[in-house]
Amino acid sequence: MAAYTDAPFRSLCAKYGAGAAYTELVSASAIVRKNPKTFEMVRARGEKYPLGLQIFGSSAEEISNAAKICGEYAQEGKCDAKFVDLNFGCPASKVVRIGGGSAILATPKKAGEIVNACVKKCALPISVKIRLGFKEKNYLEVAKIVEGAGASALCVHCRTKEEGFSEKFDWNAIGEIKSAVSIPLIGNGGVRMPADAKRMMEQTGCDYVMVGRAALGNPYFFAGKGAREVDARMRFAAFSEYLEIARKMDALQYEYVKAHALEFASGFEKANRVRERLGKGKSVEEIETVIKEVALKYK
Repeated sequence: MAAYTDAPFRSLCAKYGAGAAYTELVSASAIVRKNPKTFEMVRARGEKYPLGLQIFGSSAEEISNAAKICGEYAQEGKCDAKFVDLNFGCPASKVVRIGGGSAILATPKKAGEIVNACVKKCALPISVKIRLGFKEKNYLEVAKIVEGAGASALCVHCRTKEEGFSEKFDWNAIGEIKSAVSIPLIGNGGVRMPADAKRMMEQTGCDYVMVGRAALGNPYFFAGKGAREVDARMRFAAFSEYLEIARKMDALQYEYVKAHALEFASGFEKANRVRERLGKGKSVEEIETVIKEVALKYK
C-alpha cells in the first residue's frame, strides 16, 4: 500500500508475526530508468523475512526488464527481495490509465505473456496478484494462464476492479481458484479481524491470507489481536517501535511517519482530536512530540 508499507512498518509487522511482506507498488518504468527515488524505496535495509518486490507496468518488455533488474539487485545485495510480485490487481486510476494493474485482467493472454517473460529473465521467483476481473469476472481463465506461464504463487483479491474496496466480496471465487491451480494460493479481501483470516482459509482452502488495511495502526493483528483488543497504550507503544526501527534503518521519512501516526491514533477516546493535531504536524519532530505528549496519558 502506497505511503504505508515502508521497510520499518514491514519489519514491525514481521516482528508481530507476519510471515511475509511486500514493498509498496513500484513502477517498472522507474526501475528500468534507474530512478533514484524508486531505488530508495526498494534498497536493502536488512529485512530478513520473505519480501516481495511489487511492480506494475503495461508491457511485457518493460515489466520483464524491471523484474530482471530486481533479480540482479537481489543477487548483488542491493535489495532484500526474495521474490518479485507482478501486480495485476491495483484498481487505482493512475495505474489503470496506463494499462497497468487490474487493466491487464481485461486481456488474459497479455497477462500470460508478461509472466512468461519475467520468469525467463528474472533470477527470483515470480508471484502474481489479481482481482476477480476488470469489469467482468474471468478469474479462472487468468489464474490458469498465469500458472501455465510459470508463476510460483498467486494472490487473489476477491473483488473485481469495478467493485473497488466495496463491502461486496466473493470468497467462493478463491475456493474455485484453489481447485483449479496447484501453485500456492493467497487469499485477500474482506479480512478485518484475525478470525476472518482463519475463516477464509477454512472456507476457501487457500494456503495463506494477505492482510492490508486491517493492519494499519495495528501490527498486533499478526499476533491475533483485532483492533478492538488493542488499546491506546499498545498503539502508542507500537508506534514508538516503528520510529525506533525507522531510525535504525535510516528510513525515518516525514511522509511515512505522518501517515502511520494518523493510523495509530485511532480506536480510543478523543482520538479525532489527536489526529487533528497530528494533521498539522510539519515535521517528524512535531509529530513525535504530539504522540509522546498524548501517550503519557495512557501509561
